[in-house]
Amino acid sequence: MIPSGTKLTAFHSDHYKGTAGAKASRDIVDGVTRGGHLPNVDRVFRLDGIVEAHRYMEDNLATGKVVMPIDQAATNSRLDTSAVTC
Repeated sequence: MIPSGTKLTAFHSDHYKGTAGAKASRDIVDGVTRGGHLPNVDRVFRLDGIVEAHRYMEDNLATGKVVMPIDQAATNSRLDTSAVTC
């Protein structure tokens, strides 16, 4: 049950069509490029740790994104690998 006084909002990509959408998208891309928009990565699991990753999510232990790179090169170049589970 939703508590009384709770405000629900929705976002749909249709809100940003045309030139308004192009500017919003460009602002986001520029922010990511500058390093101003960083994902909240909780843990990075290797592909062979998929069962552990699922358990981690199902147990509601994740406080951010759970990431599973497809290859080791992606892990090394795009993510902080200090949390990589072996």
